[in-house]
Amino acid sequence: MSNSRFPAISIDIEEKITKGYYYGRIPAVESLVKEYNSSRQTVTNALRPLIHKKLLIPKSNGTWINRRYRIKHGIIGIVVPVSTDTMIHHYDFQSLVDRIQADGRDILILDISQCRFSPNMKSFFGNHFEGFIFTNSTLTVEVASYLDKQKIPFVSCNRLPVYPHLNFIDYNNTGAIGEITGNLVQAGYRDICLFFPARLEGYNDIVRKNWHHIKDELGLPISQADNFKYNWRKSAEENLQLLLKGIIHDKSWPQALIFWSNLFKMIDLITSVLPPECLLIAPAGEEREYPSNVILTRKPNQGKLLQEAYQLLRELMTAPGTRPRHQYIDMPISYLQPIPKYHQPAGFESLPPSGKNSVNKLTVRI
Repeated sequence: MSNSRFPAISIDIEEKITKGYYYGRIPAVESLVKEYNSSRQTVTNALRPLIHKKLLIPKSNGTWINRRYRIKHGIIGIVVPVSTDTMIHHYDFQSLVDRIQADGRDILILDISQCRFSPNMKSFFGNHFEGFIFTNSTLTVEVASYLDKQKIPFVSCNRLPVYPHLNFIDYNNTGAIGEITGNLVQAGYRDICLFFPARLEGYNDIVRKNWHHIKDELGLPISQADNFKYNWRKSAEENLQLLLKGIIHDKSWPQALIFWSNLFKMIDLITSVLPPECLLIAPAGEEREYPSNVILTRKPNQGKLLQEAYQLLRELMTAPGTRPRHQYIDMPISYLQPIPKYHQPAGFESLPPSGKNSVNKLTVRI
């Protein structure tokens, strides 16, 4: 285990103390080094925050548990852009609640769907919270700066490019989109467009850059729609309307559209203008009837993302001041329907053949 992972050891030692696994004197550093398959310096760093908050007392004959110490836990705020009922219904949320409560903490869901850009937004985040988890692009630079100044730990479930000191965990979106694009190329599609709106400042620029990289890797041409400027302050629906307006005006429908957003909310908008020869691929949402040219992928495990975010938050609360942590979760792609082979419609002028046939594994991450 690397030295940067010492907070995880701190948490594990604290849990063993509270559960009675360690009693009186904890094992010597040499024993802990073997137990955690780590270095002496990492174990020493792991013990330091427990000594600082007086859970452990170093003595000449070892490190002892302070039996007068009472672990005090507070409230964990989960910041969401939807109602509480929607959050609980669409996520593996109960397992997260059980885990937080098992740690002796309370949980409070904060729905900011109506006030994300309000000047009073910071009033939501008082110092009576022990920490925060921000889901679904809910974090802004202003709130991140405020929490850092207040020294309140927080983790974002999305990268916020304009805030480099952020602790975040995110999906490897580029890897997943690259895999889908490669599958489309293998099925004969070459004119492929991506719709990926993000409500995080600076995120859309990275999406565009990495999408161009994917196309370059696969030898695909860049279309006018690939340079569409998303407005991170506008909703996904508003960005989609603007993108479709440009495609319709230019009569430049792609052969396939990767729809990296909530299709269920916008299905009527997109299918009302989508030509039957244009294939649309999107993560599955709520059950309903979809046109035959819509291919669905299985939704990623949101519960896993939340669990990993809470684990990271626990480490930050145990050992504050460590360097920023950036973690990505891979998204295995599986299709609910097979991708059909591309057949060029009559009268449709195809693009020139690609010079690249292989699908390389993409390492750039969004």
